[in-house]
Amino acid sequence: SDIVIGGTATTTSPVFFSLSGVNASSNRLILGQNQNMDVVIGNTTSSGLNSAFQLSGNDLFVQGNIGSASSVYTNGAFVAGTDSTLYGDGFITRTSGDLAFTTGGTGNLVFNTDSDSNIRVSSTAPGNGTNVMAISNTGASNSFNLVDLNMAVGAGDAGVDTNVALNINVPGPAESGDVVYGIQISAAAASAGTLNGLRIDGVSAGAGTQDAISIGGSWDSEIRFFGTTPVLRMADSSTFDITDGTNNLWTLTDLGTAGQITVGGGIFTNVTSTNATSTNLAFTSASGSSLLLNTLTVGGQSVCLANGGNCPAGFTTDLNWSYSIANDLVYNATATTDIVFGSTTSTNAPVFFSLTGTSASSNRLII
Repeated sequence: SDIVIGGTATTTSPVFFSLSGVNASSNRLILGQNQNMDVVIGNTTSSGLNSAFQLSGNDLFVQGNIGSASSVYTNGAFVAGTDSTLYGDGFITRTSGDLAFTTGGTGNLVFNTDSDSNIRVSSTAPGNGTNVMAISNTGASNSFNLVDLNMAVGAGDAGVDTNVALNINVPGPAESGDVVYGIQISAAAASAGTLNGLRIDGVSAGAGTQDAISIGGSWDSEIRFFGTTPVLRMADSSTFDITDGTNNLWTLTDLGTAGQITVGGGIFTNVTSTNATSTNLAFTSASGSSLLLNTLTVGGQSVCLANGGNCPAGFTTDLNWSYSIANDLVYNATATTDIVFGSTTSTNAPVFFSLTGTSASSNRLII
């Protein structure tokens, strides 16, 4: 038989025990079926709870804790705290303030996804100077990584796969004067030790192509230095090459206290501009012989060499001319060729040297 409280029948009573069988699913305590009814345990009201909760009929308030050894189900959301943190079907939302995830001891905060899911952080119209995501730490006194990315790739399909550990897509500036950085590194001065703004470790030699930095085309500048005294530093006793992938076009070799530049097989060594008593600039081929230059210029003007290199078409070299610090410009006195100014022949030139012999009476300046 049913047990009825506050009435004479189960159809009108606010509270009754429905005892229709011996099974747990057949015996129930029915509250508020016929009349709206709140259940309050440990108090007479729901004071101190989130203001959004009000006893308005068919509600339950417990002054103490609620424990369950199994699952808790809801068609709505769990609302925690006075600032309203909502735990709903597929979402966690805090209406104001920070939403903190904290682990203790050596525990980790782990997010697991399946093969076709990802973890996303999105923001709608962030405010001026706002960081959409900020990662920071305090109190570090040992070696650690602030962010550690580990990517695994494997074979298994016949297609050509492209795998990227960190993929960054940035738009162009929206307005004149705006600046967009794909990556910006800001650093404090190194009072001790070594500071690297960007470091790429070496790899073991492999059969594939290995480029530490690969830059696509159409940039105005592939690399731009804003400092007025930029420095490119090599390891001691090293060699720096500029290549087209097959041929070394330009090589800088560390010779200890000096450097050697090789361009297309020609070697530039001991280049100075102040030593007037020895060779200031030496051009030699890889075998040590003289190098015939085709594009040597000084101040934008072609330099015609005594061996015929870099000279205009049809030019005939004349080895009778020489230059030295002591003698300035010298013409071989044994030659019998006239020196003509203002024309092409001595017969119509306004000024020429008539050099017909080696004696003083045979050589004249004709004006």
